[in-house]
Amino acid sequence: IETVRDLIYFFPRDYEDRSQLRRFDEIEEGENITAYGRIVDVDRKEVSGGRKVVSALVSDGHGIIEVLWWGMPYLYNKLGRGEMILISGKAGVFGGRIQITNPEFELGEDFDGINYGRIVPIYPLTRGIYQKNIRRIIHSAIKTYVQQVEEFLPEYVIEEESFMGIKEAIESIHFPATISDAREAKRRLTFNSLFLLQLGILRRKMKLLDKKGISMLCEDGLSIALQKTLPFKPTNSQLRAINEIKNDMMSERPMMRLLQGDVGSGKTLVATISALMTIESGYQVAIMAPTEILARQHHRNLNAQLSPLGVRVFLMVGGQSDNERSESVMSAREGEVGIYIGTHALIQEKVKFENLGLVIIDEQHRFGIHQRAELLSKSILPNLLVMTATPIPRTLALTIYGDLDLSVIDEMPPGRGKRTTIIVNEGERERAEDIIVSNLKEGKQAFIVYPLIDESEKMDLKAATYAFKKIWLPKFTDFGVALLHGRMPKDEQHRIMADFENGRVKLLVTTTVAEVGIDVSNATVMVVECADRFGLSQLHQLRGRIGRGSDQSYCILMR
Repeated sequence: IETVRDLIYFFPRDYEDRSQLRRFDEIEEGENITAYGRIVDVDRKEVSGGRKVVSALVSDGHGIIEVLWWGMPYLYNKLGRGEMILISGKAGVFGGRIQITNPEFELGEDFDGINYGRIVPIYPLTRGIYQKNIRRIIHSAIKTYVQQVEEFLPEYVIEEESFMGIKEAIESIHFPATISDAREAKRRLTFNSLFLLQLGILRRKMKLLDKKGISMLCEDGLSIALQKTLPFKPTNSQLRAINEIKNDMMSERPMMRLLQGDVGSGKTLVATISALMTIESGYQVAIMAPTEILARQHHRNLNAQLSPLGVRVFLMVGGQSDNERSESVMSAREGEVGIYIGTHALIQEKVKFENLGLVIIDEQHRFGIHQRAELLSKSILPNLLVMTATPIPRTLALTIYGDLDLSVIDEMPPGRGKRTTIIVNEGERERAEDIIVSNLKEGKQAFIVYPLIDESEKMDLKAATYAFKKIWLPKFTDFGVALLHGRMPKDEQHRIMADFENGRVKLLVTTTVAEVGIDVSNATVMVVECADRFGLSQLHQLRGRIGRGSDQSYCILMR
């Protein structure tokens, strides 16, 4: 908080109703109460461990409560017998008497009406800053400056939506007369945030529309040649997305498009055909992946598919030798047409492209806007295609990625097996193991995912390293078991992944390093340990590692 504006837009996280004073003989354990009475006794003492506590007995004529302040010995000299005190806190019971520990309080008979006698705001604070102090500061700022806040919504919008005016909303979000007023203030200010966000995104998009991009011929020779080698035909959704991308790239404005589709829906094929149209027009393509494992997988797969068509595929990742990476960097700088696949290594300063025509960002949610902008800055307004498998409702997608046009792949390729999600309690673990065993005996493969690499004293969670040694390796040695996590040396990670992909390893014990991009069609079981510790997007990505073939697959969420 650096300015008055920052202060008045620093909103509460919650509210506490202190509008009603409670009689002491009516207070019940567990209540958050505000009460007013006279101090009848004050004491201080030191308990075991050297902790100091100041206690006061307070009476309102109907009953007596005990108030404790731990770690504040200076209050002994501040609290005087016979003084009136207003206290607010949570009531407990000790020794048959109501007790309130470390409450907010004010002394005297005249109160400012900011911290008591009303609904008071509760702010998200750091150590050393106290609620009653920040309330007074914000109250003073609003009283002095709120009239300078200008209304920017048209009157008809305010009337149609029954919004508060901006000044009233700021006052009511901080010091509401009722909880209903606080809700209405939040509704108006939430609208402000979303509206201004949309305006900012739209402004950025309009600036791009004013700029001239690369207009490509987008001939289909290479893409048709690629499709002839495929054992399937693209779905209607894929063809629709390809056509939308083609129209964008043929126009004179730079393409800014989001390709959204479920895990395994075929986004990579759409991106590959987009890259081939770019290459056939004489331009370079850069593909940025969030992990080295995924970047290497893309490089391996695309190289196998496209090298017979005469398309070169380069790799730029941190785990490469200097000679390997310098060859790719040199080719990019000299303008050699091809596909350049990498991780954050692509946005390093020394990486420059002579003729970059298309930027593809895989798993968009793993990158920030600034990283996207850095890659785009490698050339004069190249086309941009970003891909995400995170299931985002269309309206939310347009809010978050409002500067991007949206293509959706809403159908899966034919021949995909059914994917069943099962929630299994710890006491039913044998059920999960039975599913694993039956699938491994049929020659299939399985993932076991843990939230931690090693055990932690701070978190009571299962860890991959311990479970690999104590549970999975002893039980499943005959099938081939391996451990994979992000702290392993890169070459060891690549070796284990290669063993899993070619079937030498049947059971892979891992962490969220497996969340993105691992494509093994023979994997039919995904077990997620401590599933409640993963986010919805993570679980969706993990589940997407199975069900890529024609067999029935199972995602087992352990809790």
